[in-house]
Amino acid sequence: MTSEPTKAIKCLALGREYRITYGGWQDLQYVDDVAKIFVRCLEAPYQGAKSYNVRGHVVDQATFHKALCQVDPAAVKLITFGDRQIAIAYDLDDAALQRDLGPMPLTPLADGIRLTLEHFKNLQAEGRLDTADIDV
Repeated sequence: MTSEPTKAIKCLALGREYRITYGGWQDLQYVDDVAKIFVRCLEAPYQGAKSYNVRGHVVDQATFHKALCQVDPAAVKLITFGDRQIAIAYDLDDAALQRDLGPMPLTPLADGIRLTLEHFKNLQAEGRLDTADIDV
């Protein structure tokens, strides 16, 4: 399932309007950071089974939108968002993960948006951008 902020970035890459249906707070994680965290967990020298929270940038939609507009000013007119907080646990504590495995990668929010937008634009230029999740 593609998150609405990711769909918004994809629509921005295509020059399409998109409305994130909710507002409020959420935890945004850059996929490359998450992959690196998984690899670090796989390589960790401990035994047993542990469960960890992965934390990215806990921001509200206004903060996400501001960062999106800084990356690409076209977002001002193309991307909007609602005001309803969705019922999600968005502020999870990753202290145990940090304690056991050390500092985790955390790409700055604007950089993650920029890299994602560039990736989508490159895929679009190659004719390989999947739009099934945004074509209605």
